[in-house]
Amino acid sequence: MGLVLGTCQNRATEQSISTTPTEQPVVTSQEFPGMSQEQLVDLFQRTDEMDILFLEKSFSMNAPGNMAKSQIGYISPVAAPKTQCTEICYLFVKSQGEQIAHIGAYLGDGCSYYVFYENSKPVYVNGMTKGGIDFFNNVLAQVKTSPQ
Repeated sequence: MGLVLGTCQNRATEQSISTTPTEQPVVTSQEFPGMSQEQLVDLFQRTDEMDILFLEKSFSMNAPGNMAKSQIGYISPVAAPKTQCTEICYLFVKSQGEQIAHIGAYLGDGCSYYVFYENSKPVYVNGMTKGGIDFFNNVLAQVKTSPQ
């Protein structure tokens, strides 16, 4: 799976994270840039493993090697649109055993994007490609139909 590259300079709107005991974190409006194409290429090249922790049913999976790289390929260099959406999982990206990125994946009705965190605060918001939407919808459908 290749990395989708582009040169769009869109910006996301306001972002803040709020939580309640019964809800997943929700990203709402505040302006954050998208991670640049160059940064995404660097992340793609350095990634050799990824742990994905789904918030629903506390399901997790490990993505080694090329599977981890394919996840990075689902990140668009275009900043996310102005939407509000629920976080479905965390992606912990590793290189040679060290975590190099913490990413939240957001997917919902009419929205799909990634939030990059540094020191537990959002710093970049990038769109999700159709491949990423299809991947997460497939995994979530399997998780919903599997016994606990």
